[in-house]
Amino acid sequence: MEEDFDPKQSAFVSLIFGLFFWVHLFNFALGALAIFFGVRTIRRMKVQKDRRKYIIMAAIGILLGILPFLFSLVKLSM
Repeated sequence: MEEDFDPKQSAFVSLIFGLFFWVHLFNFALGALAIFFGVRTIRRMKVQKDRRKYIIMAAIGILLGILPFLFSLVKLSM
């Protein structure tokens, strides 16, 4: 499975999962997947030449994936 890894596709998947943080039914699962794929992409993009765009996509996916968890912490603290 490691041979089939495409960091460009993984960065895009992370961004798409991160964009669905607003769907209340799936926000924790999709947020966790966005974080997973984003971290996976950033770890493996060290060997690629055109990596900047995909690292940015993965980082945005990670940030959007963290939002549901932050919102729930804020909601619990109130």
